[in-house]
Amino acid sequence: MTKVSYETQAYSPACFDTLRYLEDAQKELESRNLTREGLRPVRELFHKHNVQKQLGLTILHRHFNMAANERLVEYGKVTTPWLLESGEIFGGKIVPRGWALHQGELYPTEFGFNPLGDTTYPDITFASEFVSELKDLFSKLKLDDLFGLTVLDNGNPLEMPGVERTIGRVSLNIPFQEGESNNTVEAVWTFGCHESLDNSTVWPARICWVCKECKQK
Repeated sequence: MTKVSYETQAYSPACFDTLRYLEDAQKELESRNLTREGLRPVRELFHKHNVQKQLGLTILHRHFNMAANERLVEYGKVTTPWLLESGEIFGGKIVPRGWALHQGELYPTEFGFNPLGDTTYPDITFASEFVSELKDLFSKLKLDDLFGLTVLDNGNPLEMPGVERTIGRVSLNIPFQEGESNNTVEAVWTFGCHESLDNSTVWPARICWVCKECKQK
């Protein structure tokens, strides 16, 4: 049977504005006492639809405010707000790489830039059945406002994840240094996508780090 595709919504500034700052999102997560074991139903759904190697679960968050005509775009290891009139720029295009459930539908929140002829950021197509079951499950577990979907970075999931450092309105994804744990938060996970991982756990795929002094400026 051919899978029916789900059409995501266009970018919505109103959706982006509902995102908590990372520190507030982490506090909300902690207040709900949600354990990794509590996310087992989500992991089972990812494996049921075979998306665990392509998609990860992310804490919905933002590091700074954006204007209605800006989009949060990653290129290489740098993420910044881009002022865009359309999805095409310099012959290339921006492709969604993160989504949030807003008013019962999936909306993109972050993008990646593919120069002409480049496909570093894949153009994701969701199956309607997967999205329907995801919405029902998130509603049941009350996760709608806390978690979203993100495209997983390529590479070995067993390698130490990078750290997203945010200074002002620029975020850089750099290698994690041993012993560097202050002000870090696990923000993206992949569900047991490697044979040597325990299938009952959630593996951190990216850590976000925020320069609090810069945020206060």
